[in-house]
Amino acid sequence: LIGACICIAATGAEIKIAFSTLERVIGEQAFTDEGRRYVKGNRQTKCQFAYLEKPKIAGSGSQLVIHARFTGRSALNVLGQCVGVGDAFDLTIYATPKYLKGQVALDQLSIETARDSFYIRRVRAELARALTKPFDYNLADDVRRMFQLAPAGPNFQMRLDKFDVTGMRAAEDGVVLTVDFMVLVK
Repeated sequence: LIGACICIAATGAEIKIAFSTLERVIGEQAFTDEGRRYVKGNRQTKCQFAYLEKPKIAGSGSQLVIHARFTGRSALNVLGQCVGVGDAFDLTIYATPKYLKGQVALDQLSIETARDSFYIRRVRAELARALTKPFDYNLADDVRRMFQLAPAGPNFQMRLDKFDVTGMRAAEDGVVLTVDFMVLVK
């Protein structure tokens, strides 16, 4: 039997990604500056910066719940001193995950804090605006790598031939992706 192959297709299959795995992936890909994710400025801008750190991800119903620490400053540099407002506080982000044409987006987003002030309200509004923008995450490439690393057997090879995410939702213990895929076995 020369050149034979088997195609295994699945429609509406589900892949669950545990929250601990998501935290690791997000930490590696988004919180890359000493465990921080700058949403304004950077480490060198001493008077104008904002960043999130220490993300913890959980689920509640169909929503992602992201606990993080915010630190920011919106000030002017006056003779080497920062003059203006700044604060650091814990916040909780509630959002519904969506997968749109190769990008992950957060929908129905709300941000809660234990304290309230003019500055904190502005921070919540700016973060909501920044976090609703889709971010590029090539899930298909990661799934292909998983199939390449999977032991196929001594006499055949497996390759992910088609992969499409058709839905995404949060569950109590992870994010569930609904996928259509085809595996080619040679």
